Amino acid sequence: MRCLVFLLLAFSGPSFAWAPARRFFAELNPLSQWQTYAIVGGASLSLSLLDQWAVDHSQKFSSKLGIMHEGESGKETGDLFKIHAFGHSSGLRYPTSTNAFFWFIGDGSTSLAVIAGFAGYGYLGASAYALETASQIAQGLLLTGTLVIGLKLLSGRESPERATVDGGKWQGYPGLKAYIADQPRYYSYPSGHTATAVTVFGVLIQRYPEQRWLKPAAFVGTGALMLSLVNNRDHWPSDFPLAIAIGLAASRAVVAGGSSETAATQNQGLGWEGVHALPHPEGGVLVSTAWHW
Repeated sequence: MRCLVFLLLAFSGPSFAWAPARRFFAELNPLSQWQTYAIVGGASLSLSLLDQWAVDHSQKFSSKLGIMHEGESGKETGDLFKIHAFGHSSGLRYPTSTNAFFWFIGDGSTSLAVIAGFAGYGYLGASAYALETASQIAQGLLLTGTLVIGLKLLSGRESPERATVDGGKWQGYPGLKAYIADQPRYYSYPSGHTATAVTVFGVLIQRYPEQRWLKPAAFVGTGALMLSLVNNRDHWPSDFPLAIAIGLAASRAVVAGGSSETAATQNQGLGWEGVHALPHPEGGVLVSTAWHW
């Protein structure tokens, strides 16, 4: 099982559990959001016609751009550290090639670094706004991860790496044991890396609208990430539209009520609220201990 466990300090108010979730599922209501469903469905169907062609030609295209070079797989990484326990190993990796760098834009370790950065700045600089931003990113990943993992299990689509037919076979629910044992055979739809990156970018863009560079950085970064996922044979292009929609919905849901919820709890003092397990879209688990201030 490909599982990376993160220890995450997330700072949130008492409404951590349900308020963002209610807004998130309201964003996903097909009756009120039918236009979004039509756009996502149309884009996914259109891209599905090009799935196999894109996978077959992406690495050659990337080589012309200098993103990949001869002999590279696109997944080159090094280990900052590695822990071996109970017959398994886990650790913190870093990219050693351009394509792998783009892939890491949607990786859990990158999200963790962003959250830790805002949380650390919030404490050291006594910034409640930065603390709330860290909390909202963590909440967004919880919502995104829960839905994406569920959809991966239900669709059971083969990744390009394990495809037995052009475009990958849609196998439906394979059973949890089979999914854990052979994730690339079932995890293609939708893209968890893309949903993760869009969630993080979405929160930051809404929280810091004065930072005009964030929007172009999000477009370029997400585009490069999606190209790297096709290069790596992790995903088909048609895996991306729904992932983008989920990430946008999650970011809007967690930001929508943030300021008022924080203002209501600022004078309650600092207190521990417990430990939460946050499923990561690509199969990892973020372990969160939540505080209010």
